[in-house]
Amino acid sequence: MTGLNFLLRDSLLVASVNNFAIVDYQPDKAGTDGYSDLGFRKVYTPGLSTINRYNVDGSFDGIFISAGLGDANITVASGLTLGPDGLVYINDQGANSVKKYDVSGNFQGYFLNGTTPDTPEEVVIGQDGTNDYSLYVSSLTGDGVKRYDFETGTLLDHIAFIPGTSTPLSAALMEFDRDGNLYIGGVFSTNQVIKYNPDTKLAETFIASDIAQLIPSGIAFDKVGNLYNGTFSGPTFGLPPTTIAQYSPTGQRLDVNFVDNSSNELDISSRVRLFDLNDDGATEFYVSNFGGSSIMKYLGPNTNTPGASEGAYISDSISGGSLSNPGGLISIPGEAGTKINFTPIQSDGNLGSLTYKIGNTSTVSLDQQVPNLTNALFDNLIGFYRLANAQGAVIDINDANGNGSIEDLLNPGDIGYASSALGQYKTDVLLRLGAEGDTNKNTSAAQFGDVLINGGEYYAPFVIANGGNLLEPGDTLAEGIAKFLDINSQNTAATVDNFWTHEVAYFSFGVANPDGVEHLRSYGNNVFGFEDLPGNLGVSDFDFNDAVFQIIFA
Repeated sequence: MTGLNFLLRDSLLVASVNNFAIVDYQPDKAGTDGYSDLGFRKVYTPGLSTINRYNVDGSFDGIFISAGLGDANITVASGLTLGPDGLVYINDQGANSVKKYDVSGNFQGYFLNGTTPDTPEEVVIGQDGTNDYSLYVSSLTGDGVKRYDFETGTLLDHIAFIPGTSTPLSAALMEFDRDGNLYIGGVFSTNQVIKYNPDTKLAETFIASDIAQLIPSGIAFDKVGNLYNGTFSGPTFGLPPTTIAQYSPTGQRLDVNFVDNSSNELDISSRVRLFDLNDDGATEFYVSNFGGSSIMKYLGPNTNTPGASEGAYISDSISGGSLSNPGGLISIPGEAGTKINFTPIQSDGNLGSLTYKIGNTSTVSLDQQVPNLTNALFDNLIGFYRLANAQGAVIDINDANGNGSIEDLLNPGDIGYASSALGQYKTDVLLRLGAEGDTNKNTSAAQFGDVLINGGEYYAPFVIANGGNLLEPGDTLAEGIAKFLDINSQNTAATVDNFWTHEVAYFSFGVANPDGVEHLRSYGNNVFGFEDLPGNLGVSDFDFNDAVFQIIFA
């Protein structure tokens, strides 16, 4: 059987830049005294940067990449990200390159060698509407943002100018929202946040300069789409205290800063991240404190006192090691590829609800190819969706209850539950099973590789009966989900007249199903099967073998 490994993000990588300044920007000196035509002069010292590794408790776990000037070193560290292939991609500002490493820190070659935008600051990887991956690199010195095909390295697009102008774009931090749009922090010649649509290639101003942070640095999104933005300014530069601003999903700045930093413990924020590293379901806020050479920790948006300081999470005195001017900050799997333990926390006998909480021990793989068990006339799509709690609630991302909020909860059975649940499915765990008896159409879990998720999250399975019928040649399974939501967003139940062709979603919580019937059965041995026929019309065979998957504990 082919297994699908879920890997816990259980280590932190932090770029120790060890250079207080990378460039000096003096537009009045453009073209003179060593300044570029745009007014930039590089002032860093190469060969001092390291990439440090830390455990989730903040303790130092060694040097991931050592200082030096060789191919395997990062001469001037900056942004880093984890690729869908399990490799770590790191910008080298001193070499205008993007380098690749495995999770043990072994050099795996170049993605771009001397051909990135000038002085590459951030690197991110995202998918477009066809689920193809692109790698994006931003330039601190006026070369904009360049987008490359992740498989071939071919240049796909160049966001060269500030939207609506002919002014070259100096770009710092980048981050994706939940819809796959890319947000770019424009700096130096402009202070604004730009929104880029990977499908249309349209770039537009999202946060205008009059409400943007001074030198916007670090972008993060919470579960409901609020944007958090730091600033590469602070007391060290003789400027007001460093703050973390918060903006609504439509780009309006909120009256109260998320982090007001009245104690001045934060001095220049180079990165902001939302992580759940404590396996408790509570997302917390982490900031690379560039001037203070530490990683600061704050209570997250979903807590009683959001933005409250918890002090330094990583610093030399607390963690050990040596951290100087921290930049990029990401979480990755453990060196040995620690697998996640799916703990069933609710399973009502043979039929009923099933929820998994992601822990941080043991190993597990999800295998949908249980021999001779899946036997369906329907063409079904099966996946996992994220829950807000163990009882099956989901965040109301579509404001189904019409109260103007997209951050309250919908419980199984509430109006709009299906569309919100399917809007939060795990994009890299989507399978096709049954396929009207054509096993060649069944998805092989091997194609997904390892699936990365944070600890403390809740997931439950779903099936879309007849969902495969929505797929046309060349369609991705994700397009099947999108088409289903277009035609049956309310998850209307099947009838006697249309159940052979009607697409309907069934969840592992019976009360969430439009027929009010349980559709999940346990075969024992962590093998589960969905029933794809409606249970209230007298047509179901109740064989529960229409989409069978297995959780294997090792």
